[in-house]
Amino acid sequence: MYETSFSVIAGSYDLHVHTGPDSSPRLMDCVQLAESALAHGQSGLVLKSHHIPTGPLAMLTKRFVPQADVVGSIVLNNSVGGLNPCALKTSLGFGCKMVWMPTVSALHHYEHYREKGHPMGLSTDPGPKLTIIRGQTENLLPEIEGILKLVAQHNIILATGHLGPREVVLLVDAAKEEGVRNILITHPSDSLTGMSLEDQVALARKGAYLEHTLLSMMPLWHSNTLEAVVESIKKAGVDHTILTTDFGQVHHPPPVEGLRIYVHMLIDKGFTRDQVRNMIVDNPRKLLGLQR
Repeated sequence: MYETSFSVIAGSYDLHVHTGPDSSPRLMDCVQLAESALAHGQSGLVLKSHHIPTGPLAMLTKRFVPQADVVGSIVLNNSVGGLNPCALKTSLGFGCKMVWMPTVSALHHYEHYREKGHPMGLSTDPGPKLTIIRGQTENLLPEIEGILKLVAQHNIILATGHLGPREVVLLVDAAKEEGVRNILITHPSDSLTGMSLEDQVALARKGAYLEHTLLSMMPLWHSNTLEAVVESIKKAGVDHTILTTDFGQVHHPPPVEGLRIYVHMLIDKGFTRDQVRNMIVDNPRKLLGLQR
């Protein structure tokens, strides 16, 4: 029998939500988003913007909604100077707990959407197209070392953004060597990332978590399928999987409703309530360094 209430997502953390104010239209501002999450039993959120650090937004939100654990992040796109250790260091002073590799500025992102002819990916960033690899070698750019050192030193989450599969593998190996403990593989089973199931399993075995978003299955994106997500979870393991919405856009439901829907989609596929809660409560808390 289905739980029609929101109790199934009680205590959950959505590590990937978009909020206003932002340069793109958003369904809710940061205070409204936190109030909605808290009203439905969620414990916390990680605010993401492709263009601005969200640490200041998170700090301000907590003044209005102190019971909600609202966390800031930074995406290393062109708007913050790209692969910029200084931008990350500054963001850490605002309580940032997650850094994303380039998304809309990534060379891989641009090439994927150019090939698809997808307007939602082509005009979001007119600046240089970023890669973390030096030329055709297997060597990472020197800036990456500085970024990874900060991530390890402050024990924050490293998310892989919209890098290509080769970049992701090289980044994870370098991060592990640098002592980074909290790694989140963004969109691993999406057509955008283009990562094989074998690579996903290998990354999970190295201790990384795989993040599957509901957004990728929505009609405007349609870059992933529920079947691919289910297969990845079964192969890589519930203990190495995190479910997020990536919601906040004006054409989607509120993130808290999206997470409830997502949970029931997976229950429909045979996962138990405890398994799903592991992916929305326990694993996010581990990444954020929180105790049960």
